[in-house]
Amino acid sequence: MQRTLITVTALLLAPQLALACAALGEAGPVTIGGEEALIVWDAATHTEHFIRRAVFKDAPASFGFLVPTPGRPALAEVSAPVFDRLFELYRKPTPPSNVRSVSADGLVAAAAVAPVQVIEQKTVAGLDATVLRASDPAALSSWLAAHHYPSSPALQAWLAPYIKRGHHVTAFKLSTGPRSSAAVRMSFQTDVPLFPYSEPAGDKSARPFRLSVVAKGRMEASIGGKPWAARVGYAAPLDPAESVLEGALPSGAPTGGWLTVFDEPRSLRGTDDLMLALGRSQQRVAPSITTRIAP
Repeated sequence: MQRTLITVTALLLAPQLALACAALGEAGPVTIGGEEALIVWDAATHTEHFIRRAVFKDAPASFGFLVPTPGRPALAEVSAPVFDRLFELYRKPTPPSNVRSVSADGLVAAAAVAPVQVIEQKTVAGLDATVLRASDPAALSSWLAAHHYPSSPALQAWLAPYIKRGHHVTAFKLSTGPRSSAAVRMSFQTDVPLFPYSEPAGDKSARPFRLSVVAKGRMEASIGGKPWAARVGYAAPLDPAESVLEGALPSGAPTGGWLTVFDEPRSLRGTDDLMLALGRSQQRVAPSITTRIAP
């Protein structure tokens, strides 16, 4: 089965703001079997380029994904195999027999006045995407239910803080039919780069997670005001001439700087998002990762 990749560009917030994701089938939350993301942070323009993909276990034929963002995202399709290129760059040299893959059945989708305002609707990378702006979490929950997304008190409680902060919510839906191998990019501006680590209450099963960050220097991540426990599996300057990011970013986006790769084999989500900042340590870290997240 082909897999659908979702790429999100520019997901950045002030420290008191946040981003999160929720994968949803009509019967309720969908279990994510593995997840990886790329964030490219342009500090000069306060733009984050966020590319994300995940594989789902036992995903239904039709399911969706929600991503709150602090501003209206620009959506575009990305077909470049950027995650494969990154893996070849940061992987530890080992025999092919030592490289394992996380398998699953579906793929991702990412996230976005009357009480609910439809800002934009478009089809991108084989996904139906709707950018929403809401002033009331109950009204947004009703809208989602009316459009065949699940609605629950847990989901409404998860959405409430983002609505209060004026976030957009992008709802992606993968409908029955061929599954695209392209990715989606969301782009917008904010003050601080982050990853949408928060999720609604529900299934808290651990899953493999990897986050690659390209910025001016080696980056560090915190969650809930404390250092994130994920190990750094690679950190080194990224040569723009290597073209690792070619085709994955909009024109004019930075393609050089440092690449920092965080690896968390058993990711358990809560209510806080990952906040990124320039690291106090700028030492290189040799490649030490041998496992792919998604084939």
